[in-house]
Amino acid sequence: MTLARVLTATLTILAVPAVALACPVCGTAGPNDNGWAYFAMTIVLSGLPLGMMGGVGLWVYRRSTADGVEPSPVVPPDSTRS
Repeated sequence: MTLARVLTATLTILAVPAVALACPVCGTAGPNDNGWAYFAMTIVLSGLPLGMMGGVGLWVYRRSTADGVEPSPVVPPDSTRS
């Protein structure tokens, strides 16, 4: 590749995010109106994986202590009887 192509590709990649908006609908509302929504969704999206891991952990715990009854051992048949 020539230096011009590398420079053009680099500048294009660096300039494109400056043009794009994160959310065109939320961006028109203004910074004062949507601050709470961003904060609330941050809390929800942070808590969702933690809640899922906690749910799996609770399920495993409940499965391991389901009945509290140990399975009875399998006794082989008595080979001395005929």
